[in-house]
Amino acid sequence: MEEVCNLLAPFAEHMNTLQVDTLGLSSVVPVLLDLTCRIQACRNVNGLVEMSDVLLQQLSTRYDKFTNNTAVGFDPLPAAACYVDPSTVGFDPLPAAACYVDPSTAPILRGNGVLLAARAYIF
Repeated sequence: MEEVCNLLAPFAEHMNTLQVDTLGLSSVVPVLLDLTCRIQACRNVNGLVEMSDVLLQQLSTRYDKFTNNTAVGFDPLPAAACYVDPSTVGFDPLPAAACYVDPSTAPILRGNGVLLAARAYIF
């Protein structure tokens, strides 16, 4: 039961954060990327593979138009908003920029330390 709570906790955190009136469209892509990464991390937990896969599929089905530039009906506005408002809570320009090049690279950058190395090099 604790593992299920850990899997669903990011959804509660982001819902609480996004309810604030001061956040805008620039929060959408970072939140979706963070949820995707955190759900993928839970796929390694025994018993959560199926639930994680369903959540990932639902995120993709529902929000692919914001994060996948090859999706039918792709809307570049949320991704572009990330560049306009870099003060967004949890904003990280590298995964957000990766959406434009290849949406599948953002979770990879976050997941295996490449992001930290890139940030150290750039900043």
